[in-house]
Amino acid sequence: MKQSFATGYIRSIAIAVLCSISTPTFSAPIVTYNIPQTGSNYTNIPPSGVAIDISASTLAATNTLTPNTFGNHFYFRNWNTTINSAKYYQNTLTVAPGKTLFLTDVSYSVEATNPVSFFSVRSSLDGFTSDIDLFAANGVVVTNRTSNLTGLGPITGAITFRFYATAPNPGARMGFANHLPGAAGAGSEIPGRNIRFSGLVVPEPASLLLGLIACIGLCAPQRSRNRVRRFPD
Repeated sequence: MKQSFATGYIRSIAIAVLCSISTPTFSAPIVTYNIPQTGSNYTNIPPSGVAIDISASTLAATNTLTPNTFGNHFYFRNWNTTINSAKYYQNTLTVAPGKTLFLTDVSYSVEATNPVSFFSVRSSLDGFTSDIDLFAANGVVVTNRTSNLTGLGPITGAITFRFYATAPNPGARMGFANHLPGAAGAGSEIPGRNIRFSGLVVPEPASLLLGLIACIGLCAPQRSRNRVRRFPD
């Protein structure tokens, strides 16, 4: 049976879309955590600019760390010389039902008052067992970093990130810092960044496929009526 042009076109679109959503070709901000420029000894940062179909928790430090936070600095003390699984920053992103999240990266700036200090990014997808990114932080100068998250693949439901750090002694300060204009550290060097996750939210493949099948179904009766008019008894 010959298929109509409309049906064939929709089927082609279905195949193209289902293939393309496995590899997003562009991204946009998903959520940003702006380090406060005023106040001190805060232990969490609220989310802002959260994308549609995403909910985001605060970015918070565990109570096993000692806050030394102030304007432009989300610093903490009491890190260990090696990664301690009980000491970290954490946030959770939750995707709306019927949607899939493709994360591309998370960008941020960190600073260590006593090198050598290391910073690590991990996720709940493997139980926080492997490093998505691991690097040494410069001393007293912000280190701008963009951690690649494309390897996480399609995400549905919730995903939690933990940011671990090390320091040469418990009194050393280590953590997110950006030295942006308007607060501490501004003008002392090139400015850093707030913490920002970027990616793309798309319909789940199954939901999208059902919608396309429905479109094909709507075309079928029209094709049948056209055939009757074209070849009357």
